[in-house]
Amino acid sequence: MAVNFYGVLHAVLAVLPHMAARRSGHIVLISSADGKKGIPPDGPYVAAKFAVAGLGDILRQELWPLGIAVTTVFPGRVDTPMIAHLRVPWISAKIPPEAVARAILRALRRRTPEVILPFQVRLFVYVSALFPSLGDWFARQFHLEGWEMERGPGEHLRSSA
Repeated sequence: MAVNFYGVLHAVLAVLPHMAARRSGHIVLISSADGKKGIPPDGPYVAAKFAVAGLGDILRQELWPLGIAVTTVFPGRVDTPMIAHLRVPWISAKIPPEAVARAILRALRRRTPEVILPFQVRLFVYVSALFPSLGDWFARQFHLEGWEMERGPGEHLRSSA
């Protein structure tokens, strides 16, 4: 939470007075697809990304009268060195960082409230929102965890507290 949520919050709080004084601006928050549909075993990470999603949702509504737009970005797995070793199924295909950057620039031009990418992840998120049990079933079928649990169930929660 310290970085994945509070880091985002503190950055917003740093720029907000300047944007409010100008009555214009655009804040882009980077969450994760996990901020829309949690996938085990990353409970604390998922909670932080859901918090970023909630922050984006409320800021978008609160700051609109001030002329400040807010976009929250929910990328799937971005193809960076951090996840280079992961083998992921097609439904969770790695997305090039350049594609994420292009989507953010397009969202800035259009003042889009939310961006979920790639398409497979967006479809999975929408299905999960409408039919939570079906979303859970898909997560199990495609082994979307991606990270092997090295500890027993729930132990990662204790180490993140």
